[in-house]
Amino acid sequence: MRFHKLRNLLSKFLPIIGCLGLLSCGFVNDKPVENTDSYQNSELSGGCVIDPDSYALIFESDIHKQIECLEYNFEQFSRYVKRADADAISKKELSVFIEDFFPDNSHKIMDGLSLLFKVNFIFIDDSQDKISTEGMKRLFKLLASANINAAQINQSFKRYHNGEISLEALRSDFISGLTNLASYALQVIPESKSSQINLSETLRELSSKFDKMDLSHEHIQLIEVLKSLIFGKDRSILSCDEIKQLLSRMEDISALAFDVLYYKDYNLDTQQKRASFILERLDLVFKQIGSEKVNYEDIVFLSRYIGGQGKENLVYETALSAKRHLLTAKSIDGALSYKDLKLLKLYTKVYLESFLTWSKVDQGLASSVPVAREFFETELSSWAAKLNTMIDPSQLPEEIGLDRFLSELSESWSLDKKDMQLAKSIMLLKPQMVGGKAATLSPLEVDRILPKLKDMALSAFDVKLFAKEEHSARQWYEFSLNTLNKIQAVLHHGDDFEIAFLTKNLSSLKVFVKEDNMSFFEGVIAGFPTIKAKIFGGHQEVVLYKEFRAIFSEIKTLIETLYLSENTMDLYPNEFNSKKLVKSLAYRHHESYKNFSKTRIFNFKNDFKHVFSKYHYFLDENNLQYYQTDIIRTRRGFNLNLIFKHITGLLFKAYGHQEDGQYMLNIEEIDTMMKQFKPLLEPMGLWTKKIETFARNMLLLSDLFQSRSNGNGSIDIDEAVEYLSMVIVSVEIQSQLMLAYEGICENRGTDKDPSFATDCYRPAFFKLLMNELKLGRYMPKLNQYLNKAEPTEVAQFIRAVEGFARDIDDESIPMAKRDLVLLVGALLNIESTFVRFDQVDEDNKLDPRELDAAFYVYRKGIVTVAELSEDQERYSKSIFLYMIDKMQMPSPSSLFIFHNNPYRGNIEAKRINIGTLLYYLVQE
Repeated sequence: MRFHKLRNLLSKFLPIIGCLGLLSCGFVNDKPVENTDSYQNSELSGGCVIDPDSYALIFESDIHKQIECLEYNFEQFSRYVKRADADAISKKELSVFIEDFFPDNSHKIMDGLSLLFKVNFIFIDDSQDKISTEGMKRLFKLLASANINAAQINQSFKRYHNGEISLEALRSDFISGLTNLASYALQVIPESKSSQINLSETLRELSSKFDKMDLSHEHIQLIEVLKSLIFGKDRSILSCDEIKQLLSRMEDISALAFDVLYYKDYNLDTQQKRASFILERLDLVFKQIGSEKVNYEDIVFLSRYIGGQGKENLVYETALSAKRHLLTAKSIDGALSYKDLKLLKLYTKVYLESFLTWSKVDQGLASSVPVAREFFETELSSWAAKLNTMIDPSQLPEEIGLDRFLSELSESWSLDKKDMQLAKSIMLLKPQMVGGKAATLSPLEVDRILPKLKDMALSAFDVKLFAKEEHSARQWYEFSLNTLNKIQAVLHHGDDFEIAFLTKNLSSLKVFVKEDNMSFFEGVIAGFPTIKAKIFGGHQEVVLYKEFRAIFSEIKTLIETLYLSENTMDLYPNEFNSKKLVKSLAYRHHESYKNFSKTRIFNFKNDFKHVFSKYHYFLDENNLQYYQTDIIRTRRGFNLNLIFKHITGLLFKAYGHQEDGQYMLNIEEIDTMMKQFKPLLEPMGLWTKKIETFARNMLLLSDLFQSRSNGNGSIDIDEAVEYLSMVIVSVEIQSQLMLAYEGICENRGTDKDPSFATDCYRPAFFKLLMNELKLGRYMPKLNQYLNKAEPTEVAQFIRAVEGFARDIDDESIPMAKRDLVLLVGALLNIESTFVRFDQVDEDNKLDPRELDAAFYVYRKGIVTVAELSEDQERYSKSIFLYMIDKMQMPSPSSLFIFHNNPYRGNIEAKRINIGTLLYYLVQE
């Protein structure tokens, strides 16, 4: 039982403290009277009967009657027994009294008296065999007070154990009992000058003489360490002044002692309760520390004593790490200084206050009962005000190495890496708010951040609050824009060439990324340094403030575009629902325009009109789009096209060149860009095994087979936007197909990267695509073709598309994720071709007039593939028609015959014909 443990501790340590007080505070410091005779009165008898056994219960039961009896008998003894000194009693004389009244225990009691007289002689400079009668009287009074208060405390223990009083009532009785005892002790301690004793020697001698005071080496060391912490100075010496200090602080010390011993009874079953418990007592704990320094060895000992056995080295390393990185690294080797302790207290309070405030915010947000925003604003404002009050930047170290400390702490104690990454990711944002390095914090930076705490906290809270509920896209864009404006207001205005952050530190943001998206995020992080340097300039290793401001501005521009687009689409409902390209838009005004400059609205309107008048495909919420003659616009697809257009413009400006005022990429520029984008493409399965043809294939597919393709031998922004949409659709359909194939084909790969045999995937491909996945509505022309075509033709078609789509055309190699992405992409390119050119009769064939229109797009590609000289370019259309008709490249002789044959008849193209053309353009 815990109350038994505490009672035992009291029975052991209170006598020790009492003895130490007697020895060091002059209870035995009296002047002897010389030249007197002593004699004994054997006829002496008292007026009461002493029960020696009752004194064993002095800390358990009320025995004040016995103490009074003992005092009465001692007075009688002192009065009637002739002594050498009228004001003192010798050891020999006192032994007679003890033998008369304690015959059964006289030997043990005399052992204690021997120690008492010995210490008195050595430290008080008094006779070694005399003690004052006045000192004995004070001792009796103190003993009576100790009995009354200790007995009351003990009774309270029992009542608490029996469920008769609360923990709070027990705590109150405990504190008041010890405080009353200490107060009385202070009254009876003589006012003489302070004496002192050797603490460890005295403790060992006490321990050897009394069973109740049996102390191990660890107990003695604990007392010495606590003495050093509380009073400082020499731990081996205890003075009367220090005892007086201890007694005067008994109310605080007893409160802390009780809370430590009864910690588990407080039912602190949550982190919040434990944090509040510690925070409420933190000032009291540090108030008791009077030492100017705390040795690492003492810290290690205390940790071991309270249950840290086997972790001494870890505790020592942590203390050293804290000293190096968080405290005053240059002061007092081997110990924490007074300033270190003040800093440690400050850091602890800041952490606990912050933890409790944000826990309260999270609890409020999670509550089923709505909580008014004013409550959260009050809490966060109060938190910011507290931190501003308690933190004095001038008292902080020159550099706080929080990042390094956390790394060493995590490594030593094997802490959860996610928690450490979270802390480091927060530190990564620090330079953007106050400047400096992400790994450290200086007093100047703290001084900068304190005034911003409230606004930063409220912005973070608003994000939490807003994310709690469902919102429309428009509301998200408006909120994001407002949040960015608030963030911009608290950003650090660093010099252009000041470092904002190191690109390698971006990996700390992994903690915010879900596992499903981790590979893509890692790809972004890996590719960011190179792409950043290309678009915004500077070195790959760092982002300067001028570059950071440019990145922030681009992000804000994108959010502005989305917000303006949502509002502006509402002004043109008929145009938005039109099935055709909209070539012109009348100006209509929205009230949100007033928040932007005229130049910004003008530029936005130009981009907005461009999407209406040029783009045919719009992604929906499922990452799919309609490959058909009629245009079906979606709000999401419209916004994505605007974003793709803006981002593509940035990339083309950085990687490409200008032609006729338009940015575009040629094959060499595409090759450079895609190699730098490799880290981003690999996680999505979009990187190729045939890097030598990657750029050419991307150029041809973008420049020839999209609705905006112009066949000029370069990729322009519109072609790139449509190509990006097609890739997204391909990846989405691939992911759905891979899941569907798991139920019908044996997995030849791994769980992470499945693959399926070609002879299994082919027969089921279009059935899965159109029936199970129900994607026919997105590709109505293809669906119509499949319903009418012969099965052999369909099988031939899928095999032909597979042949030119895959990196390696080998039927023995199972179809993996990338293979399906390429296959679906090729099918979509063919669909885009039919949607664009099958306009006359929409019969799923390209007749001669439709092929004529298509030829002007494919012409330059044909010239390139056929390697025609300038005077041979007149044969390009014949080559084109030959490839469509014969589904192969012509030899010189066959081309001559075909070109000059007036009876070759009309040539039409089905999907397989266009597929073959695509094959030769890509593979040759």
